[in-house]
Amino acid sequence: MLLFGASGEATFDNIHATLVIDGNPYRLVDSIADLASHVTANPSCNFALANNIDATALGTLTASPVTTILTGNFDGLGHTVSNLTIKSPHAQIGLFKQVGSGTTGSLSNLTLKNADIRGTNDSADVGALVGYADNPNGAIWGIRVGGNVAGQNSAEVGGIVGLDYGPISSSSSSAAVTGKSDAYVGGIMGGGDN
Repeated sequence: MLLFGASGEATFDNIHATLVIDGNPYRLVDSIADLASHVTANPSCNFALANNIDATALGTLTASPVTTILTGNFDGLGHTVSNLTIKSPHAQIGLFKQVGSGTTGSLSNLTLKNADIRGTNDSADVGALVGYADNPNGAIWGIRVGGNVAGQNSAEVGGIVGLDYGPISSSSSSAAVTGKSDAYVGGIMGGGDN
């Protein structure tokens, strides 16, 4: 396991380089579109972010960029995704729609800066990083979030994850997190059991 401090990162100029963490191979990605495409093609693979990403050019997305359930691992290598904006009517909303499927999947070492993530329908799971984390044997660690995260009535809204069923460690959020009537709202997670 790698853990980066607030200003630590590992950057790769060549995304075709070989990266092995704890004996496991990782595929390097250099954009949100690249990440989404590779997770769709092989959701059980391990992925690592090769550089910082400014998501401004994506505009306001109407769904999570990574819609396939990640059952492998994602390591941000200490990098930052800035200016990610999502305004979505879907049930799970975040950079990742869902991580884990009962036993696997982890997200680590990433900063989300100036995120603006908004669920527009009731009962959604809304988080800047991931809407729904179903990973009791996986983990979320080394995550930092700043910006705004908002949900509607009866939503589960968290700065990092909306609904979580796994451990979260060495992570923080300074995001403004809001929800409407009967919403579960938390700085790190909206609801769950970990």
